[in-house]
Parts: sequence; C-alpha cells; structure tokens
Amino acid sequence: MSLSVGEKLIATIDFIPEVAFVSGGTSRNFRMGLFFNDAQYAADSVRRQWYGQWWTDATGYSTTFGLSDTTTVATARNGKRTNLTGGLSLLGTDSAYTYAAGGTGAGSLSLDTVYTIKMILDYQAANSMAVSFEFSLGETLIASCSLSDDGTLGSQPIYTDFDFLMFRLSSSTATAEVVDFQSITIEHIVPEPATLALLDLADCLRSGEKVNVSQGPF
Repeated sequence: MSLSVGEKLIATIDFIPEVAFVSGGTSRNFRMGLFFNDAQYAADSVRRQWYGQWWTDATGYSTTFGLSDTTTVATARNGKRTNLTGGLSLLGTDSAYTYAAGGTGAGSLSLDTVYTIKMILDYQAANSMAVSFEFSLGETLIASCSLSDDGTLGSQPIYTDFDFLMFRLSSSTATAEVVDFQSITIEHIVPEPATLALLDLADCLRSGEKVNVSQGPF
C-alpha cells in the first residue's frame, strides 16, 4: 500500500512474554518494522528460498528495543533504513539504519501478561513523516520513542510504500525465552473529507498561495 499526505499506517501487536526474561542490559533484540521490497515479495510468492541479498534495497522504518523484568533495559529507538547497498540483513544490521535518539525502555515487566506494541507512521506533510512507537500495558504507557523524517534523513526520501511487517527476535537476550503473539492488526487511517480540505488549505498557506475559502467546504 501507499500512504498519501494526511494518512497513517498503524501496526498493533498484542503479545505475552513467557517462561523467563533473559537479562540483556543494553541489547535491543526485539526488533520490528514496516518495509517495502517488491523483489523479496516476488521471491516469497513463488516459494523461493530466502537469501539475504533480496533485502539490500528494502526501504522502511524499524523499532528496536529490549524487554526486562528489571529497570535495567535498553531504551527503544526508531530507525530509517538508509543504507540500501551494503547491509543485506533486514533487521540485523544497525549500520543499515539512521536512528533517532533513544526514548524510554520497556522495563519492570511481568511474565504471562498481555502487552501491546504500536508502530505508527503518520504522513503529516510532503516533507514530514512522523514515526512513533508505543509499548503499553492496557491503558498505561510503559515505553515510547519517535523519529521525524523530513525527506533528507540518511540522504533518502520519505518512504510511503509498504508491503511487509517484519519481526526479528535475534536472541532471547533482552527479550523472553518465549514470546506468544496474540494478535496483529494493520490499520490504514484515512482522514475525513473535512480534514482533507484543511490539509489542502495548510499546504497552500505554507507555499504562500492565496486562497479563497469560499471555493470549498471548510
């Protein structure tokens, strides 16, 4: 799918950590992201064996974080995949990403408890993609982080096409021995027509164009 200005893409995941947490300190081995790569999609659709080079030019945004039952846990961080020629691994190579400053950490967690992860892509304007991450227990926000992409981050344009939600739990370190996924929901949020009209007006005002407000419903 492709996002237009004013639209959002939201991935919501409910999961339960089970068996035991494995201390990881600064490790961020729970990784996820929303990506686009038509070559890998074509390879998977014909049941071709996975091979790393298919991911070389994959574009998208990721979140990496750790889980812990103590307060010692790495902060969550969002990244934009900006190295499209070197790193073959989709979520295993930090050098393939440009990261924003870390947010807060998912610490003091409990086993056998349902937690919710949200990754939100908010295409706010032609030069603004807001990427946010939320980790919650019910209505209580535990950890979060954000990234602002203006289309110059890592010398790559804003990404608006997506066809993969991917996970990488590369080690039980800084996660849990068992992660039981309960539900995965993808939402494409399109603003109401009145909101679209306001977005058009805002774009015109930013460009300095004169606007006759009687021309449309506001």
